[in-house]
Amino acid sequence: MRFIIAEANCIECGACRRHCPIKGCIPYENMQHQIKVDLCIGCTICYAVCPVDAVLPIPDEQAKPNLSWNAMERVRLRAYQRGPRLLKDQDQ
Repeated sequence: MRFIIAEANCIECGACRRHCPIKGCIPYENMQHQIKVDLCIGCTICYAVCPVDAVLPIPDEQAKPNLSWNAMERVRLRAYQRGPRLLKDQDQ
């Protein structure tokens, strides 16, 4: 499963970008965030951290990630333990 950001709902807080484990997957371009679907690994972190539910899942026939509660909690726990990345670190 991959994800997109519903621009109408997005408040540009940057939580999805800061917590994304893939560098460059959610760039801030043209005053908005948007997920690069080709880089998205379907980890669900952006979906979990979005405070306004602007991150929406889209079906992906090729990707069959383990979306069980235990698997998603392990991924989220690692991201939260790491903490948010500084935005300047992602742009380099």
